[in-house]
Amino acid sequence: MPALKSLLNHFLNASRLLPAILTRPALLKLWLKNALKQQIIIIAILAALIFIAPMASSALADALYPPQKQSFGNRFSNLFKSKKNKAPSVHDARQQQFQAGFWIFGSISIIGIIIIDLPRLRRLGKEQAEIQFQQAQSIQQSNPELSQTLRLQAQSLVIEPETPQGDEEDDDLNKTYTGPSPVQQQRFVGQGRRYRIDNTIASGGAGIVYSALDTLLERQVALKELFDDVAQDPEQAARFKIEAKALAAFNHPHIVPVYDMFEENSHSWLVMELLTGGDLSQKIKQQGRLTLSESLRIVKGIADGLAYAHAENVVHRDIKPENILFAEDNSFRLTDFGIAKTDESTIKTQQGIILGSPGYMSPEQASGEALDLRSDIYSLGITLFQMLTGKIPFEGETSQVLIKHITQAPPPPSQFNPEIPANIEAIILKMLEKKPAHRYQSCQELILAIEQLT
Repeated sequence: MPALKSLLNHFLNASRLLPAILTRPALLKLWLKNALKQQIIIIAILAALIFIAPMASSALADALYPPQKQSFGNRFSNLFKSKKNKAPSVHDARQQQFQAGFWIFGSISIIGIIIIDLPRLRRLGKEQAEIQFQQAQSIQQSNPELSQTLRLQAQSLVIEPETPQGDEEDDDLNKTYTGPSPVQQQRFVGQGRRYRIDNTIASGGAGIVYSALDTLLERQVALKELFDDVAQDPEQAARFKIEAKALAAFNHPHIVPVYDMFEENSHSWLVMELLTGGDLSQKIKQQGRLTLSESLRIVKGIADGLAYAHAENVVHRDIKPENILFAEDNSFRLTDFGIAKTDESTIKTQQGIILGSPGYMSPEQASGEALDLRSDIYSLGITLFQMLTGKIPFEGETSQVLIKHITQAPPPPSQFNPEIPANIEAIILKMLEKKPAHRYQSCQELILAIEQLT
């Protein structure tokens, strides 16, 4: 009964969103882009109603209400009766009723599929709106007209459930979206309302990262909140705790420190150092490519951080520019150990299940095989390749990229940047060897090779 009640409440709450969403083309377009599975099911139901329901209705009517044989006299007299005067047979009436029942059941199923998916759509819309609002803020001075357009687009993507009658809060559907609301800015979480959430600074597939104030220690921190649907997945929730456990035990200048982890109202939170200098991916986009000295400085620092993690039996498994964050003083840290592999982890990745970012995966990771610290060296090699060229070695659709990682040799980085010295190119290509045994066998070995050349 509790499960049934919970399902009913979910259905009722979601159904309140339907009228507002149907009037917002931007949200409908977002649903069409992000609900392929639901759309396939709906198309299958419609196809069944059009092609299978008539035959099934006829078969049921034949089985339960066989048509009676008419005598020659009845058939002869029916020839002179108009169709209006002919009463439908029991068989025909039941067949029509069965077909109508199929359509009613199918229609209810389609509506149910859509309504159940609405909370997810609401979350997707809010995430996209936060991104557009941040873009609007960044160009407020340089291009106020485009900034206002982005704000309006963000407004059309945000939707809140209707406020129940008698509630003193205003209906958010009638508010203009201008970014994080004052209510959201004053949101507190943690024991004793310790952390005050200020703004959204990033959003990924598993959660949202906020800037916040630790009111106890009076310092700015980053709060990572796991999405509800992810938190309810036991394996995803366990990975989140692995990240917290792995990072909390670390003390290294190039790894983002974790200060705290807690659960509140079925939400999981991670408290980390707040870095406000952007990520490496943004630096590459802004500059096109980085200088050799800057690239090697970053790679040596991240390699040193990875060596520390590897010594603690932790393999990161998702090294990429987006996971290298900068502080205002241009120092940098490695973050996002959410899919890290540790010796203490009890989570087993199923064969064929691939975790990570396709463009940066090692061949063994792309194959779904067992991997070790040398996989991180491969991913770091692609990151160095991108810093010096502005490109990654393999591009295309996900399946094509994975196959290229496994089967194709990477192009020499000097093909895209002739200024790369031959000895540095040799280091990159060794990091990108297909077989782990042919790469550097440790991050210390990689750092030593770089230092001998610089």
